Amino acid sequence: MFHPIPTYVINLKERTDRRSHIELQFETRNEFSLHFVDAVKHNIGAIGLWETIKHIIQNVENSTCDYIILCEDDHVFTDAYIYKNFIRELNMARGLGADILVGGPSYVNGTLPISNNLFWVQKFTGTQFIMVFRQFFNKILEANFQDEDCADGKICELSQQIFFTYPFISIQKDFGYSDATAKNNQIGIINKLYHDCLESILLSELVRKHYCSLPKTQKPPDDFLEGICISTFVICSHNRSQNRIHIEDQFKGRTEFSPIFVNECIQPNGEVSLGMTIQKIIQKAIDNDDDVIIIVEDNHVFTNAYSKKYLFLNIYEAYQQGADCLSGGSSGFGLSLPITENRFWINSLLSFQFIVIYRSFYSKILLESFDDCIDVYTQISDMTSSKIILFPFISVKKGMTSSYENSSESKKNNNINKLFIESENRLKSFQKVYLKYGKSSSFH
Repeated sequence: MFHPIPTYVINLKERTDRRSHIELQFETRNEFSLHFVDAVKHNIGAIGLWETIKHIIQNVENSTCDYIILCEDDHVFTDAYIYKNFIRELNMARGLGADILVGGPSYVNGTLPISNNLFWVQKFTGTQFIMVFRQFFNKILEANFQDEDCADGKICELSQQIFFTYPFISIQKDFGYSDATAKNNQIGIINKLYHDCLESILLSELVRKHYCSLPKTQKPPDDFLEGICISTFVICSHNRSQNRIHIEDQFKGRTEFSPIFVNECIQPNGEVSLGMTIQKIIQKAIDNDDDVIIIVEDNHVFTNAYSKKYLFLNIYEAYQQGADCLSGGSSGFGLSLPITENRFWINSLLSFQFIVIYRSFYSKILLESFDDCIDVYTQISDMTSSKIILFPFISVKKGMTSSYENSSESKKNNNINKLFIESENRLKSFQKVYLKYGKSSSFH
């Protein structure tokens, strides 16, 4: 028997232009049972939206529906919307234990395809058309929503079971203003958000298909760890003896590394100094005919996840997959995509305290002209699309002064431990989803 989907449209009474718009969107779509809800007014628009969502959930909590649709009055159905396909994806998401199904995100970070038309997502923005499943009702009602929070951000904080339909079945109409998000009060900003979001999804899909197309990595010989030793260049500052003592202790007894201590180049600007030091190391690697090296900063710390086998097996396999560099751990990164259980492709890298550099990357680094106005990590990261990070991390930063006081990372981020924990948590949840859905999927 056909049952229309309970659909709650949020609208401020005075926004008659939006009311007319949204009524037209549903005018011929009898599959939705429409209920208009007066938005709660608040001097902080995001709080008003969240209070409205809570009000809706409270009123349907005792009903028998398995899910409802929350719809904002700027929602627009795209040409991709077809009812039977929508129901198919909705039922698939429900079968996977979804808390939220997003009709069209305006931003995503961390996506994994479950099917051709259903993606898991770690972070998203865009609540103009979302399905909320019953098991998530209480989490919304019990959430602690602060002044600086936003609805989509809070949902991502509360759930790791968020999916979106692809192609998008919903986008936002650009009215040139937003009652909930002040930064969107500008003509054209909404369209740009959706354009950039689609670009990031397409990029992730290109990367995923690239790694799927590669031959299966070959196992190394059984004795490949015997006598293995890799040139490890340690960047040290001139006037911080405590860092030198610390880093020497990190490599004590680890014969798989051949530490080569390199004094930093002296330049007025920390970014140029670090860039020139890295170039000096690369030239030494070329002179020594090294196929692969490790560059370490003097505040690197090995984590409990480190083992000789874990690191060198991943160095070996990442090389077969065409990596230019392999990071042992980072305080931040941009887009990410699992390519194995323990290796993730990333599109940007914010830490170089322990990084494996392959010969394929040497010439690009040597030819770079470092700019004192640009973060050196960002510059090097932007030189290649073949960046891989290990997870669990084998390296973090010791909470001490960096060798490069002028580096933008040191200026912006004082709480190093917190940043690494946040990065680890992002990859941990992604790894969990990959092992649950993606590893055995035909889409991986």
